[in-house]
Amino acid sequence: MRLSWRRVSPRSKTPPTTSKAGRQNVASGQGPQDFLTVASKESPFKDLEADILKDLYHQGQEVTLPSGHKLAEEGATPTACYVLLHSCFLTRNGEAFQAKAGRVLNLTELLLDETCTSTIALAAASRVFSIESAVLKQLLQNTPKLQQILLRDVSQQLAASQALSQEQQQLRTQALQPFMMPPPTRGIVGTSKFAQRMKAQVMHAAKDPFRQPVLIFGEPGLEKDIIAAQIHYRSSKHLEWPMLRFDCAKLDSHGSQLFGRGNKQGLLHWAGEGTLLLTNLHKVRPAVIPRLQHLLACGTFRPFSLDVKALSASGSSSSPSSDPQAMDPQTPSADIEEEEQSRARLIFTAEKSVPWIDQLVTQIKMAPLRVRPADVADLQRLFVRGVAMSRGQGSLSLTPEAVLQLESYSFPGNIKELQGIVSRAALQSPESAQQLPEEVFWLAKLPKDLLKWNLLSRGAFPWLKPFLRSDFWPQQLNHSFIIYVYTFIVAVLFLGPQDRPHNFALTAFWGYWWPGIFLVYPFLGRIWCSICPFMIYGEVVQKWRLAKGATLRKWPHAQVEQWGGWFLLALFGAILTWEEVWDLPNSAALSAWLLLLITAGAMACSWFFERRLWCRHLCPIGGMNGMFAKLSMTELRSRQGVCSGNCTTYQCYKGGPAEAPEGLETGGCPLYSHPAQLTDNRNCVLCMVCLKACPHKSVEVRLRFPASDLWSGHKALPSEVALLFLLLGAVYVHHLPRLLAQLGLGAGVLESPHLHVTATLAVLLAPAALATTTDALMRAVAGRGSSKPKLKPFLESSYSYMPLVWGATLAFWLGPALQEGGHILPRVTATVGWDSSAWMPSFEPHPAVTAFLQHSTLLAGAGLSALLTLKLTSKPWTAWVAYPATIAACTAELWYLMV
Repeated sequence: MRLSWRRVSPRSKTPPTTSKAGRQNVASGQGPQDFLTVASKESPFKDLEADILKDLYHQGQEVTLPSGHKLAEEGATPTACYVLLHSCFLTRNGEAFQAKAGRVLNLTELLLDETCTSTIALAAASRVFSIESAVLKQLLQNTPKLQQILLRDVSQQLAASQALSQEQQQLRTQALQPFMMPPPTRGIVGTSKFAQRMKAQVMHAAKDPFRQPVLIFGEPGLEKDIIAAQIHYRSSKHLEWPMLRFDCAKLDSHGSQLFGRGNKQGLLHWAGEGTLLLTNLHKVRPAVIPRLQHLLACGTFRPFSLDVKALSASGSSSSPSSDPQAMDPQTPSADIEEEEQSRARLIFTAEKSVPWIDQLVTQIKMAPLRVRPADVADLQRLFVRGVAMSRGQGSLSLTPEAVLQLESYSFPGNIKELQGIVSRAALQSPESAQQLPEEVFWLAKLPKDLLKWNLLSRGAFPWLKPFLRSDFWPQQLNHSFIIYVYTFIVAVLFLGPQDRPHNFALTAFWGYWWPGIFLVYPFLGRIWCSICPFMIYGEVVQKWRLAKGATLRKWPHAQVEQWGGWFLLALFGAILTWEEVWDLPNSAALSAWLLLLITAGAMACSWFFERRLWCRHLCPIGGMNGMFAKLSMTELRSRQGVCSGNCTTYQCYKGGPAEAPEGLETGGCPLYSHPAQLTDNRNCVLCMVCLKACPHKSVEVRLRFPASDLWSGHKALPSEVALLFLLLGAVYVHHLPRLLAQLGLGAGVLESPHLHVTATLAVLLAPAALATTTDALMRAVAGRGSSKPKLKPFLESSYSYMPLVWGATLAFWLGPALQEGGHILPRVTATVGWDSSAWMPSFEPHPAVTAFLQHSTLLAGAGLSALLTLKLTSKPWTAWVAYPATIAACTAELWYLMV
């Protein structure tokens, strides 16, 4: 008889023809047959003479009984004798089992006048031969030979039920002893949604009446064997049958340890109705895969010696085919009776999904520990308690800081690694210790976390965290001081003298503020935005609107994400052109109008929208600050494990009332950024709202390697790259007269407003044109070579110019800062018409010192850009020679202009 098998949905729970994995013998090709055909092959009827068999047949009937029909009921006298006309699933006291065609039910009870010992029902509609008990007894009285043959067969069956001798028991015990698996010491620990889902899946698999095979897969260290043991020991079979474990990596090419070889039985035979756990399924030899597929599909197997020819004929030495017929180990001359029926429950474990088995098993995917940090606290308590008990200690626990440290770790080794870390820390502590501090836990840092130090950790700067969580930073500072200073500066610019030597506010704006924010970028990133006076007035507008009962609008996220960067780019270009053509640095009133223009933008956005839409998407100064903040050596981030494991309110993002133990009431992040989702410093102004709102001590302010944002998950933005080159062009615009002279153009260009604007715009756009042209030429040359290296897109690699732009801009503004900054006191008095230059203290460094600092800053920026090019591209210099060449050319020209 030819063997065949089918794949069905792994989620199917309906037995026989639709059951999971095709384990019913319907898959073997046997459909319903008539009683005479079945009886002629099966005991006890095959020994009957033809006329007796026909007489028996005419006394009964072939019927199709529905699913759930009880063939026998425990404690009751059977009403009929049944013969199955095809292979089907039955249930015994609620648990499914498979029965072959020809199986006789209730015959022993009728012959011996006994009651049924269990309740047997059909798991699906099935075709049977039925003869009523009274009719059968009458037939037995009238046909002594029939009674003799049936009683003989029943006697043989009763003897066979006691066939397992003591010697066989010993053989079985010896065969299974090396593979016996003890009961699990614990279940699934944790309360996260992942843990709850796994608990439900385990319970469902354990109570599955059809005992369908299960695949448990997940990363190493997740203790998948414990999950498998939970399935077995929560089932009704665990009291009668053992659980065995075998490593698939140790199976030979024929799987003889599992299936048997010749007269030597394999684990499938000895396992009986127990559970067989096969670990490391992903490491199984390809030659064994067709045999395992056949076992799962048909529920039968043969020892190696019986079907070795068939397996070699079906190509078992090759990898499994997607065609079921190609994978079917067939023996044309063998019948299904030659195969042994597997009664064992099969459970597999693997480190990843196994495609060739996914349609034949129920799959349980185990979530890694890094995505369920909420379970870390429960797991560590279990492990610490175990160590304490082994050492005879009373109580031992972790400090809250230590628990938070563990929750923020990603655990590449999952639960096994957590157990090792906790056990090592506990064993290193004195036996008298009652708590384990965070210092005793040794956690391997991931590459992205190297060279980072939390400034808020205990013992670093004890005063820093209370200061940053106080009302002073930045609310009281802004509304009690900054707003008045800014108002005073704007008033002085409007009402005071209009030239820089006689207006200290103009000197402070162009001589202090511009170089000041560029000096701050490498250290504190975008911190200026947290005390920015522009948005302080925006907050005043918002408070007034809310007090009047207005409802502020939500942000149009899609629109501002798409167009906001280009808006601020155009606005910045217009400001730079205005600054150059109308000489804003030497015009106090125009400088005041510039400040008021930006303030008006902030107030207008705040009139309509909530929080700081202007700051995040539209402010030109904010766009510049966000870009250069990526160079900073500090960052604010939260520990993702702590946030996802403990936080349910997200008040750092949404705002809300105070939350114990240390969360304060806040309005949420003004830029709508969640600290756990930040990938760079662009959208963090260090306002510390998240630090104040977080009740779980998750937020950290870290020292890190400068500019690390640019090579760790950085997202390149076209508008930001355009702004970068625009600012580089602005440095050349500041030297426009000297640049025009170098090009042989007369001063008449600057005397004509139209030509002046045209020249300014051309110079602003020149660096972008130069960079894109050299990049295109470089790629064209690289594409013509034989090796054709794979180059990163220009949008990503162009960020290597950022240190050069920062250094060049700072170098330019250092000139007025050093030359004019020391004269601030005489200029304060000059602003009110009092000339005190003769006696008021002032200082000015030697021009050579100023030039040295400018050129050193420029060279530092160029050198860092060259190093950043190598870091971002990860290619040899020969593949990216155009970038350092362009950086060198720009640096040389700036050096000449600044001399």
